[in-house]
Amino acid sequence: PLTNLALGFAITAVVAFSGLPDGLAAGLSYLALVQILAFVLNILPVPGLDGFVIVEPYLPARARRFAGSLGWYAPLLLFVLIIGVPAVGNALFGASFAVFAALGGDPLTAVDGLQEFLFWR
Repeated sequence: PLTNLALGFAITAVVAFSGLPDGLAAGLSYLALVQILAFVLNILPVPGLDGFVIVEPYLPARARRFAGSLGWYAPLLLFVLIIGVPAVGNALFGASFAVFAALGGDPLTAVDGLQEFLFWR
């Protein structure tokens, strides 16, 4: 997750300080946002994700056993919730945009990059 955060920050800094053409700035801003999204997703304390490894040693043995029994179903369930429950998806993307903006990124430029990425629409 820290690599995603570092890449997101580095790309954001390049966009902010290099005066790139608008299209390239939009594309790189979207790439930076995707890196930040990967960071936010990975630090969630869900079994199977990196964030769970951080909290796992502090959990009672019973909770660790239950989490271990979930296997790879927990991340799958998380993705179903992100896609199927708008409030969950909005919270994830809202947190990602907040971190992106805190790192100096321009959310509107990233949205422009997303629209360019989805050129077929």
